[in-house]
Amino acid sequence: MKAKMLFKLTVLFSVYIWGGAACLAQENIFIKNGQKVAFLGDVVTTGSATGYAQQVMRGLEANGVKAEMILCGNAGTSEQLLAHLDEYVIVKKPDWMILNCGVSDAWAQHSLDQYQQAIAQIVEKTQVAGIKVVIATATMADEDPANQFNQRIAAYNGFLRQLAKDKKCQLADFDMPAAVVSAGGGAHSKRGKVLLVSDYVYLNPLGNQLLGVVILKTLGLSSEQIQKARDSWLDRPDICEAKVGLTLRQYERLDALAAKQNRATSELLAEMVAKALAAESHQAQTP
Repeated sequence: MKAKMLFKLTVLFSVYIWGGAACLAQENIFIKNGQKVAFLGDVVTTGSATGYAQQVMRGLEANGVKAEMILCGNAGTSEQLLAHLDEYVIVKKPDWMILNCGVSDAWAQHSLDQYQQAIAQIVEKTQVAGIKVVIATATMADEDPANQFNQRIAAYNGFLRQLAKDKKCQLADFDMPAAVVSAGGGAHSKRGKVLLVSDYVYLNPLGNQLLGVVILKTLGLSSEQIQKARDSWLDRPDICEAKVGLTLRQYERLDALAAKQNRATSELLAEMVAKALAAESHQAQTP
């Protein structure tokens, strides 16, 4: 009888300690269970399952924080975001708003003054509504820092850093030029012109992952929690998309083969890529 009672007490104590440790592990994270997080942005903040917003939310979930996402991406320039701020964000009463905007303004050739006025009003109106703001610096239009678009974006980012300081916002400062160099890109790269973006605007899966990590760090996650988030991303087939250049002839053959197997074309292509990578890995490990 005493042994059974001791066993029950041991189990209860273990559960209590585990639960307490889990709560302590989340204390450093600014966003809490049940809160709402709005992502307001231009074309970079896409509705795709591979976007940085989804990676941020999954990274929080991997660390025990279940929050609700409000995605207001692909909403245009800063002026357009401001015009729709009430309907996109404020009426939905999120606890947090993560703002990422700049590429669309650069493409529209908006002056720094235009950009400053719109972004400052967005932050001010959001804070007046009682919503905490995280400002993420804008990503590059492509990966050449010297072009006119990225010169504009560099000026935008200088303003964003000062605005975050003045308005006491959290700043997710994504140094994309440095990230490009770290990935093997830059002026003298032999790997190709762009490594972290696709179509010269949208972030590819690697770019989204890097921006997601910067935002998670800004939200208070430790190195161990960041690694836990990243581990949760790595083997998910729904978090990574890659465009493949095929000829129409090749695509027709692939589509016919998928139809013969009664499968989706994209599913068959993903399987073929996985098999090719597995074969290459095996070959590399064979003496």
